[in-house]
Formats: sequence, C-alpha cells, structure tokens
Amino acid sequence: MKKILSKFFVMIAALCFALALYQSNQYLQVQAAVGPSLAQLNSLGAAGAEALGIDATQLESTKQMLTATSNSMLQGILLDFVLGIIFLLAGYFTYPEKG
Repeated sequence: MKKILSKFFVMIAALCFALALYQSNQYLQVQAAVGPSLAQLNSLGAAGAEALGIDATQLESTKQMLTATSNSMLQGILLDFVLGIIFLLAGYFTYPEKG
C-alpha cells in the first residue's frame, strides 16, 4: 500500500512540475504582450494621458492591473513548483525501504 501511495505522490509531483513549466511558458507569452504596453504607459505620463482623454487615476489603475497580472502568474508558477517539491519529498519518504 505504501508503494502505491509513494508512486501516487511522485506522479502528482511530476504533474505539478509540468504545470509550472506550462505556466512559465504562458508567463513569457504574456510578458511579451504586456511588457511593451506597460513601458508605453510608463513613458506616457500624466500630461500625455490627459491629452488622450485619460484620467491619471485610470492610467495608474491600468498600470497596476498589468503589474498584478504578471505578479499573479509568477505566484502560480512558484506555488506549483513548491507543491511539486513537497509531493516529490512525500513520495520519497513514503517509499518502503528494502532490507
């Protein structure tokens, strides 16, 4: 029974690592789209935003939203990676010893 549980933990760990890898790919793709937009918003400034008819609070809110998107993706990657390590260790320590 312990051997089955150990294999289950290792399989879940592998899936968590695969999910973290997939999410890191998604993060790179989102950063490729969001990065230039955020750079443009940072260079726009309050005077440029008012010329476009955008309030300074709306500009700051948009910057925060783009930054929060990146941060939440990074947190998801980190969480899945840490869970993968935890499940891998659980699989290692629940494996029955021989001899």
